[in-house]
Amino acid sequence: MASGIRRWLLERANKDRENLRLFVIGAFVFFTGLAVVVLADRMMLPSLKQEILVLCGLFVTGVGGILAAMGYIALGILRIIRLTSRDD
Repeated sequence: MASGIRRWLLERANKDRENLRLFVIGAFVFFTGLAVVVLADRMMLPSLKQEILVLCGLFVTGVGGILAAMGYIALGILRIIRLTSRDD
């Protein structure tokens, strides 16, 4: 099982373009959710609608943060794993 996970990590480390795309999409989603939260706070009167919109914005922000973190980890840490595991 550990060998399968290691092989998957090494394959993922070789997909630099996909990892960068994941990071950029995650950052875009994160900042979109953050904008929803800020705009709901500034533009709406305190109400249940505002709270629901802020909750949705926080959810979107969380998803974007997770995606961006996955892309960042894949770009950075997995590259180090790939370089240290070369058997050339």
